[in-house]
Amino acid sequence: PLAPEEERPTTAGGSPVPPDPADDLPALHGVPDALRSWWARTQPGQLDKETLRSGRIDLFARLKRLLRPSDAVLDLGCGPGILARELGRRDIVGVDMSPTMAEAA
Repeated sequence: PLAPEEERPTTAGGSPVPPDPADDLPALHGVPDALRSWWARTQPGQLDKETLRSGRIDLFARLKRLLRPSDAVLDLGCGPGILARELGRRDIVGVDMSPTMAEAA
């Protein structure tokens, strides 16, 4: 974050560049800044739509067929909880670096 006396960068049109939401996230070992920045800006509903549009949702259908109800599942990078929702399970443990995504899950 910029100190109060520093000027915020401006766009070519002269309006201030909005702060990067990733500035509020701690640095994560092994996670590139560009990925942290994208993840901090992405809204849960936007990720849901992209998952449906991309065809990744088909992977969840396959997982549903492969997993037994007694299987323990840890969803690393759970996003808004798409895996748990698509599998119809409330016992999946989800972890995400984005507080917005974890709250949505």
